[in-house]
Amino acid sequence: GVLCRLTGIISRMLFFPFASELIHDELQSLGAPLIFGMDLLVQGMLIVNCNENKFTWRVLYAIPNVVSPVEPLLLHGPPVISTNIGWSVAAHFMELASICIAAMAVQGTTGIAEYFSVHADNLLLVEIWIVATAIHFPLLLAIR
Repeated sequence: GVLCRLTGIISRMLFFPFASELIHDELQSLGAPLIFGMDLLVQGMLIVNCNENKFTWRVLYAIPNVVSPVEPLLLHGPPVISTNIGWSVAAHFMELASICIAAMAVQGTTGIAEYFSVHADNLLLVEIWIVATAIHFPLLLAIR
């Protein structure tokens, strides 16, 4: 559970700045806040849905859910605190896929390679992000 939570937090905390950097020319400095805001909205909607479509104080859990679901990872069954972990992670995965597609569409492989040739100091962080993300999703599936 701890490794899963740790890799999830590392993956999400590095996702926002890299996604913002790769689509910076198109969104200027609005990339990270826009991505965070959209994820916050989706997480809030998931929480409302899991609470019988009632808007309650639990919607505040959308904020930490943007980074990592606050639900206990090892607890099976319906949501206890905020939302269904599977739905939350599915939203994160779709967001990841969407940003990767958007970055490839606007930058192409050449633009991404150029970015990392200019910002070579970011390569270690990208490698950490890729490893954390690659470990997190399968580990979460194994735990849940």
